[in-house]
Amino acid sequence: SDQHNNGDTTSGTRSADAGAGGVVAYPSHSILNLATFDNHRIPSVRTTLRTSTLPHPDLDPAAGDRIITAISRVDACRSTHSASGDGGPASTAATATAAPNHDVLACAFSDGTVTVWHKLANVSSSSEGAAVIDNDDGGNGWKEEVIVGHTLAGPVAADGARKEEEKKADETSAHHVASPTSVADIAGIALCTSNEAAAAAADAQEDNHSEEQQSLLLLLVATASVDGIDLHFRPLPQQSHSRAASTTATVKISFHPAASVSIKVLPQQNEVLIVSGTASPRGNKIHVHTLSLSSLSSLTLPLNSAKVQQHVCIRHHGSLPGHLDWVTCFDFWDCTAAAA
Repeated sequence: SDQHNNGDTTSGTRSADAGAGGVVAYPSHSILNLATFDNHRIPSVRTTLRTSTLPHPDLDPAAGDRIITAISRVDACRSTHSASGDGGPASTAATATAAPNHDVLACAFSDGTVTVWHKLANVSSSSEGAAVIDNDDGGNGWKEEVIVGHTLAGPVAADGARKEEEKKADETSAHHVASPTSVADIAGIALCTSNEAAAAAADAQEDNHSEEQQSLLLLLVATASVDGIDLHFRPLPQQSHSRAASTTATVKISFHPAASVSIKVLPQQNEVLIVSGTASPRGNKIHVHTLSLSSLSSLTLPLNSAKVQQHVCIRHHGSLPGHLDWVTCFDFWDCTAAAA
């Protein structure tokens, strides 16, 4: 069944075309719908997002058609981290402050496919009261990035590799192309960074803006499945005109079968908190990991899994035991030091 990391199949998100009640995102089979409340209590679907990915070729036909199993709005925080695109060092002093001007939705499927949809928040998808017609960019300014999955160009795996059909077997073993394993939960954050070098390389091919500073979203997307917890790293240029190629780096942070995962930035500690709930027959636990934002300073673009595993500091702090049944969902809320 469809599942969300807050225990629901919907994900609230606000964008430029959101009315007074905002926008609700919900999956229907393999389609993602965005419904706007406007000034009414009954929402109307203004945008329908259809994935460009293909079903996993090894998916068992008896399992039926693939469906969207989990969605999550990817919250954003501000970071002064700068990932260098020329092989040089980056600098990091991350803080969770104002969110960047970007809407991002993470989406997972029953065949292991993981994608993110994104758009600039100040891009209006329609005029007020007008019917919306989807176009070939995914619908009303939304763009899809394939984190892990299969496309017409071939499989997209860790490190963003696309290979021909005859190389698929080698690619599977070398880059961990997604197995047809259903994703139970998905969560993510977006770090708004500065990436001058990568922007210069990308923009120089189109115009003379090589000296302009380009903002970059560094997406951290975690997925939970029976194969454990995977953490995907994906740079995402914020400029709509940018055509810079992005690659995905993936790190396995837990091999315990998992039913849930959630991510939160801890600005005071300069860390990302990752909690996951196991899905064992009995004796389930909540595992706690942290990722040091300072360790991102050694990353350079383009990303790859080996580079991330070598430089990014992810620590396992233990687990909270004593749960008989599966731990199926999480949510966070902030509290003041006095209240805590």
